[in-house]
Amino acid sequence: MIAFVVAYSKNRVIGKDQQLPWHLPNDLKHFQKITLGKTIVMGKKTFLSIGKPLPQRKNIVLTRTTDFHSPGVEMMHSKKEVLELSEDLYIIGGEQIFSLFLDVVQRMYITEIDVVVEGDTFFPNWNPQDFRLIEEQPGRLDENNRLPHKFLTYERIEKTLPS
Repeated sequence: MIAFVVAYSKNRVIGKDQQLPWHLPNDLKHFQKITLGKTIVMGKKTFLSIGKPLPQRKNIVLTRTTDFHSPGVEMMHSKKEVLELSEDLYIIGGEQIFSLFLDVVQRMYITEIDVVVEGDTFFPNWNPQDFRLIEEQPGRLDENNRLPHKFLTYERIEKTLPS
């Protein structure tokens, strides 16, 4: 299975200046719950913004740069190479990586944040008619989580060919 794990604003912003443009601990807990013990795939910019491999996960960085190396991370250089892995893959960004895998993603874990923010990195346009909402959970607001948000899980609708 190929899944996206992403948080985006109403205007589909996922980042600004290599950082998340919000502070939302609920989303970080949600992200950890989904990805712990799994294989995560990210682009080099996303990896550099995190600064280190995420613990208790297999970290794969997809990059065209062939001389980039970092301890605790497996480097790959093509979509084909990533797709040849025989395990569930959790794509965590950024914009180019989401766009690259949009045609093959089977599940999307989306934290939708109910604000419009400025940003320079966006989640790609996707067709909601290709997916079915299978779970929706409102985010809890408190002193540490002040932005309205909800957790959505979508699955791709398998198209059947006419017989």
